[in-house]
Amino acid sequence: MFISNKALVLALVALPSALACVDSSTYTFGHYEFNGATTIRDCAWITVNFNKIETRQDEWCGVEVGGSLVSDECPVACDACPVTAAPSVPPPTASPTVSAAPTAAPTRPPSPAPSPFPTARPSSVPSEAPSDVLSTAPSDMPSDIPSFMPSDIPSKVPSEMPSDLPSFTPSDMPSDIPSFMPSDIPS
Repeated sequence: MFISNKALVLALVALPSALACVDSSTYTFGHYEFNGATTIRDCAWITVNFNKIETRQDEWCGVEVGGSLVSDECPVACDACPVTAAPSVPPPTASPTVSAAPTAAPTRPPSPAPSPFPTARPSSVPSEAPSDVLSTAPSDMPSDIPSFMPSDIPSKVPSEMPSDLPSFTPSDMPSDIPSFMPSDIPS
């Protein structure tokens, strides 16, 4: 089997650039104040909120900040990693082999190391166990399933609607406000 030097050089040049597609850990492109805290825009910021990924990619990935295009510094977050086709001719082997038919489309190579950032899109299957690390901010949407245990600390704000079921035990302290209607069942 014969492989041209040109094909071999092309394969060796394309492979490292495909494997090196990682977001910069130091590049920032501005900041803003939100709820009294400063938020710094970096590569992870683009994908940290699943509901805003597409908007942030559209607004920022084509912008030049600090002499660099955001998508050049954040190719993973901007979905701008180069997709390189595998060379059509495999490298020579020690003995002749028969190759399988090529795939219909090129595949991305695995990343060289685990990402320091969370994934851009959540998994479709929930985790089997809760995380050991607490979230730093509340989720955008409340869960559909209630907690199994009530909280140990009462909330600071009363509920907007009363619960559907009565309490199982009387409260430790009477309420400060009288009832609006008398109960149907005597206590």
